[in-house]
This record gives sequence, C-alpha cells and structure tokens, in this order.
Amino acid sequence: MKRRRAKQPWQITLGITIRRVLFSFYKRLNLTKKQTVSSKDIEKILIIRTDRLGDAVVITPLLRAIKDNLPDKKLYILCSKQNQVVFKENPFIDKMFFIDTSPWLSYSTTKIPVFGPIFNFIYSVIYHIRDREFLSVLSSIKSENIDVAFDAVGRRRTALLTKYLGNFTIGHKLSEVIFLYNYYTDYLWVDTRQKKHIAKRLFEAFFTAIEP
Repeated sequence: MKRRRAKQPWQITLGITIRRVLFSFYKRLNLTKKQTVSSKDIEKILIIRTDRLGDAVVITPLLRAIKDNLPDKKLYILCSKQNQVVFKENPFIDKMFFIDTSPWLSYSTTKIPVFGPIFNFIYSVIYHIRDREFLSVLSSIKSENIDVAFDAVGRRRTALLTKYLGNFTIGHKLSEVIFLYNYYTDYLWVDTRQKKHIAKRLFEAFFTAIEP
C-alpha cells in the first residue's frame, strides 16, 4: 500500500506559488536571460561566502580550481566574521574582506514561511545601515572594480550585494531576485532533489558562466 505524501503547509505552498509567478513575470520582461563572460575580460573575481564555518569549507575547493584554471586573475573573498578563520591562511586568495553578519545567521524568524525571511531581510538592512564598518568594507570592495561576483550563499541580501559589487554576477535560481544575476543555475544551491553535491553545483555554475 502506497503512503500518501504529507500535505505541505499553506504558507509553503503560497511561497512556492509566489516565486513561480515572479519568475514568470520576470521572464515576460526578458529579465531572466542567461549570459556568460569571457575570461579575457576578467581581472578580478569576488566570491561571497558570508555564512557559517561549514559553508565556508564547502567553497574552498572552488578557490583552488579558480586559481588553477585562471592563474592570472585576482581572487577576492567576502566572508563573515564567523567564518573568516577558514580563509585567513588560504594561499589562493589575494585579498580577504569580512563583515559582521550576526542578524543574517539568526534563523528563528526565517522558519516562518514567506513572512519570516522578509522580516529578517528588513531587520538586516536596518542593522547594517547603522554599521559604519560594514559600509566601509563595501566601499573598499566597490573601489576594486570587481569584474565577476559569485554569490555562493544565495539569499536575497547576498544577491543584492553581488549586484552592487560585481560587473558580472553569478548565482542560483533565486526567483524573487533572479534579475540580479547575469548567469544563474536552474536549481537552488541547497536542493534535496539534486543528486549532485553542493560543491559540484558551485563548480558547474562558476565555470559554465566563464568562457575560456
């Protein structure tokens, strides 16, 4: 006898529906077209990994791969105070920037479907507008004139940071803000339906977006 699948809470169903509607809307406006960039047009690459220690470890193989394949490019990392220890002695990073992401890592409100993430996002914006150190770091990165910014976190706020800091942006299928990426995958970084390890997904996204 087959078991019936548990019915999803209405909030989750609503959230998924909103994302689909937004993606369809952006598609009609031609805002979802994927682009690539030639490696010849790249000098500086920024990887954004502003979350926890374990997440930072996952991105380290990609850093080496970038330097192995694009040895003449400058590689920068924007990380968090919470995970900077992972990147401090990494020989493949040319310059490291870090910010305080304390409100980003509080998941108590984000567990509330649809409205939780929105509340957390608004709180984060208010928190950082008053943080001079945060604004100073962003200003320093902006002055570097980054050619490619890769959002390895994949949240609304990091999508905005990616767009602000990079001339060409790479991310995943974050439907609400998909237009902020020049190239994006057809899935989320964390997606249980995907058979590939998240590290492999990150590899594929980056090197598919960059033409030899």
